Amino acid sequence: MRSIRNLNIYTIVENMVGGKGWGSWGLSFFLEIEDANGDNKNVLFDAGGNKEVFMHNAKAFEIDLSNIDAIFLSHGHWDHSSAILEVVKASGGVKLFTHPDAFCSRFHITNDGRKRELGIQKEITISQIENLGAEIILNSKPVEIVPGLWTTGEVERISDFETAFSLDEDESVVKIVDGKKIDDNIIDDQSLWTEVEGVGPIILTGCAHAGLINIIQKIKKISNFEKFYGLLGGTHLVGRSDDYIKKTIQGIKSHEFKLLSPCHCTGFKASCYIYGSFQKEFHLNYCGRKFEIGNLNLEEQVF
Repeated sequence: MRSIRNLNIYTIVENMVGGKGWGSWGLSFFLEIEDANGDNKNVLFDAGGNKEVFMHNAKAFEIDLSNIDAIFLSHGHWDHSSAILEVVKASGGVKLFTHPDAFCSRFHITNDGRKRELGIQKEITISQIENLGAEIILNSKPVEIVPGLWTTGEVERISDFETAFSLDEDESVVKIVDGKKIDDNIIDDQSLWTEVEGVGPIILTGCAHAGLINIIQKIKKISNFEKFYGLLGGTHLVGRSDDYIKKTIQGIKSHEFKLLSPCHCTGFKASCYIYGSFQKEFHLNYCGRKFEIGNLNLEEQVF
């Protein structure tokens, strides 16, 4: 597995806001990568939950959407996909990497029959994306998006406590596959990982529906890493029990992270727990935040 020389991570969309951006429920990162050969690549990680917010922030933060080399969609939920068509159009057509199940219809259903759509916006279809010039790469196995930057592929659920959702007994989450309604365990949830020279391995998560510990174990399995430098992104710890959060923190501790920036679906309670356990390593994330991996000062960097 080849490493990369440098990595800058810009938070375009996040629930919280700093500076001149707009906050919105959802997530989107813009990655600037210098690969091992010195070539520069730009990757969009997810596209937020509101396309107007995404486009406003991209402009405000001077993100050049025409200079994107690849798009990664972490999973098929509306709060990560809103501006895909706009980005594909602006880029002139790029490769979009995601799981085969990402475009399934999916719903949250209560026992009284109320139904809420969770999937990608109806107007964002595979044919629409392809008509704008993009090539969609559907894969459940690890894929190298650009030199040195990999997807996890489908993440095996091996921990004894991690679940895709925190649900009450009278709730369910389902998806439609081949016309059949089945329970949705969000097997399409994938993350990105890379190794930055002289720094160490970095993990980027969308919502971590597969479970943070499962994700870490999957990356260890396919990379042989034992320790990690950074973990940034959604953790889906919102609404979890204290015991669940503490087990997650315990699992993180053994890997000696130097940078932890949980955001989006982490929730206030879990963020406080994580900060309490990793005060030196914890860095608050919000739209407008910039992370220069390997050159992270204690002062927050805003772009």
